[in-house]
Amino acid sequence: MSASSAASSSLVWRIAGWTSLGLLTLWLGFVAVIVTVVGVPYFVLEEVVRPDHGLHDLYRPAGLVGLATGFLGTGLMIVLLVRSADRTRASTCHRINLCTAISDSCTKLHQL
Repeated sequence: MSASSAASSSLVWRIAGWTSLGLLTLWLGFVAVIVTVVGVPYFVLEEVVRPDHGLHDLYRPAGLVGLATGFLGTGLMIVLLVRSADRTRASTCHRINLCTAISDSCTKLHQL
């Protein structure tokens, strides 16, 4: 594979990655807006009256929407934690010049 075809292939994958990330973000935003708009009548009620509402089975903490938002929030917290740890590890790695040795050995491994 020549350098120009590798670069164009890399560009295509980069564009595809950003496009899919953008579409996923739009989809999640759309779902969040729909869930919020539909759930407003439920959330404006007092807590005592909520169990009698028709949306209670979906929006209660153990319901479908309640559990989904809990899982989503937990997932976002884990992503933030992993990203923070990765950045800390990378800066420590650069400080002690360990990354150069690792990248050299990775480059040699990929050339095989």
